[in-house]
Amino acid sequence: MKLTDTQRTILTAAAQHPERLAYPPESLPAGARQSVAKALLKNDLVIGVHRPAYDAVAKWTVDGDEMLLKITDAGLRAIGIEPESEVVEDIEAAFDPLTGTAGAAPVANTAATGGEDTAGADVPAEAAEPAHTAPTPAPRARL
Repeated sequence: MKLTDTQRTILTAAAQHPERLAYPPESLPAGARQSVAKALLKNDLVIGVHRPAYDAVAKWTVDGDEMLLKITDAGLRAIGIEPESEVVEDIEAAFDPLTGTAGAAPVANTAATGGEDTAGADVPAEAAEPAHTAPTPAPRARL
């Protein structure tokens, strides 16, 4: 697909955004914004994302539906940027949710748990912290 200057500008800015969001140009009239958004969505260069609490400047209106547009891998390729999805896929494949590690063997926890014998250490036990109690209410004034 041959990109227009407006589409290329929008996709280039989205590629540089930390969340890969495309912002509609303020100078572009509402009708043209919708046409550009529809073309980008139709060609899978962006996807529609719904986040109700996000910045209103980033919202696009397409057929009466407000959404954010996020650049896709195809959108990145259209502006000459190779997506980094291969690395992410490898990390996700190696991620172990039980240990919370990605791509590395888990490290054994060697911290003392309190039940081990600490031979040779003549350190007195620490004093226990006092228990926290709820504050007592102040006496009520009588009229």
